This record gives sequence, structure tokens and C-alpha cells, in this order.
Amino acid sequence: MAEARKVTIGFRTRSQCTLYEAELKGQISDGAWENATPSGHWKIMCEAEAYVAESPAQLGLNFEPRRYYDFAASDLLEVVADRMIEFVKIYEVLYEKDPGYLKHWDFSFLGSKREALEAWERAQGEDSYWKGRVEKVCDLLQIGSQVELFEIVDRIAAVPYDMTSLRRDLSQMKKIMHLRQEGTYRHDIVKSGAVFAKCAPKLTAGKNRRPYVEFAKTLLCTGEFTKQQLIDSIREMHPSVSASAISTFLTDLKNPKYSVLPGANVIISPVGKWLLSFVNLP
Repeated sequence: MAEARKVTIGFRTRSQCTLYEAELKGQISDGAWENATPSGHWKIMCEAEAYVAESPAQLGLNFEPRRYYDFAASDLLEVVADRMIEFVKIYEVLYEKDPGYLKHWDFSFLGSKREALEAWERAQGEDSYWKGRVEKVCDLLQIGSQVELFEIVDRIAAVPYDMTSLRRDLSQMKKIMHLRQEGTYRHDIVKSGAVFAKCAPKLTAGKNRRPYVEFAKTLLCTGEFTKQQLIDSIREMHPSVSASAISTFLTDLKNPKYSVLPGANVIISPVGKWLLSFVNLP
């Protein structure tokens, strides 16, 4: 018997994966969308495993959902925004300790200094629940003192993730839910490439009169696009730029004399896909 295909969702960042695995799956099955239609819509969504997409081809779903969800809904954020922010900050520090998000509820008290202090104090008393929970976390983190625990809490608190970051992630996740991975029905490399680049962490851009250069670099570094697909994707993000200007920019990359990216080399595959490399060739 053939092995069943794993159901997956490729998100753009680790924080987006954390939001999906630690909070949104529960909201889909037993929270905000518990009574949503159609019946059973939650099953495949909760079966899906989130991962960080490394290219536009990996972005989105490899299945068809039975409905869509407004992850950035204001009524949802009013209830669980603080918790979602805490989960992201926790897993920025502790992801390697729990890559499968199996302990996210055990870790949850680490997202707040106040909650961490209360948990520790209860664990030192007669509260068997908190004693067991704190001991479990300390064993997993291989620590044995309050000082060590609060060093981790301080590292989590210092992670730069706030409500603005959360809204941005959730908005991007809504767009990603409409994309499909390569080899899947409805896959569109141009749309995936545009979202992949737009959702990327901001790059440090130097002074340049070509506003599309950083976006183009992101696409070129994936090696997933032909020249025409690059032009179409860049124009989708920068409609005021002419196709001929982008074409000239791309052609110039092949000539060090005219390229606006010093030290970059363009490799064109046999099927016409362009890859940007910053290794100086002899």
C-alpha cells in the first residue's frame, strides 16, 4: 500500500509557523472557528504540518482546504494577541528544545516575568500541579535554579516582537493560505514568488534609484524564475516600472561592466531559470 502523502503548509518565517502550530490550530478546531462550516473543516488543517519555505515553490499548501480563515480578525486578536506574541518570543529562544511544538502549553508561563515568578513560587509550595510543571520545564531546559530560569525568561522578553509584528505575520499568513506548493493543483510560481519576496525579512538597502532591486535580488537568489517570470513578478510589485527597464536591468547583470550588483554572477539553467550568486568566479 502506498504511503499517505504528508499534509503541509509552507510559511515564510519561523514566527508564522509558531503562530499556526501553537495557537491557530487550536482556534480552528476548538476556538474561534469551532462551529464554523462546513462540518469537519478543521481536520485537514490540524493534520497539516507547518514549515519554513526556503523558496517560492515551497510556499503555501499542498492540499485544498475546505474553507479559509481570517487569522487577523480583530475579535480574535482581542482575546489571544498577547498569548500569540508570547508564543513567538518563547520559540525564538527555545525552538531547538521543542521543534514539534509539543510542549508549547508547558512553556507558556515563560512568556511573562510575572507568570514565571508566580509559577516558581507555587512550585516551591504545596501546589503539586505547578511543582510538576516547573520541574518538567526545568528538566527539558536542563536547568536547576531560579536564576537560570529567569535568565531564559529575560532572553524571551528581549525578543523584538510586538503587536505590529503579529499583525504583519497574520496578514501574510492569510495570503499564503491561498497559494499552492509546486506540483500541486493551482500552483502559480509568479504569485508565489511575489508573496515570498514581499514577506521576506527586510533587507538593508543602499541608495539606489531602482526601487525594485532588493525585490529582484530575493527572486533571483531562489533560482526558480525564468527571465519573463522575473519581469512579470517585479512588475506586479512595481507596476510603475516598465518591462523594458526591468529586462535591461536583468540583462546587465550578465555583464560586470554594467551590472548594478558588483560581485554578483548570473547563472542561467538549461531550462532558462536565473540564479544570482555572490561568489566571485575566476
